[in-house]
Amino acid sequence: MNRTEKHFRVLLLACIGIATGSAMHAGAEAPAPITSSAAEDAQSGINGLQGVGYAVLTAGRIVVKFTFRNEVKERPPVIVGYHPTANIVLDFADTVSELPKEPLELGHRVARSIRVLTVDNRTRAVISLNRPVSYEITITGREVLLTLEQR
Repeated sequence: MNRTEKHFRVLLLACIGIATGSAMHAGAEAPAPITSSAAEDAQSGINGLQGVGYAVLTAGRIVVKFTFRNEVKERPPVIVGYHPTANIVLDFADTVSELPKEPLELGHRVARSIRVLTVDNRTRAVISLNRPVSYEITITGREVLLTLEQR
């Protein structure tokens, strides 16, 4: 990673931190304390989704930040659909959601909302879109960043 990319990443993470102060689900500000069941989950390979936030950038771009209890080791599969409605789905295997069930309303020209659903040990984040987008995924330790850009 060159110097410009590092500066961009630092700026991007700073923007997300500022913008998500009011946009995160309750309980997402600080990692949950590790309890005996969380410790058991860590030993069994089960991760926990602790926070979802977003930042609006220039040129109609949005960055969605997913924060996990443990380090994310691999890129989640992505499902993109445009019929009957446009959406992007991130599929996190061996992960349970620690978030409320209510969707996070974005109300942006690119994306409407984010809904997190868990069944057994699989969590899916469904981002409802207003129009087709291009996307990029970046993984940094316990965070997965999804950048959406209007086509």
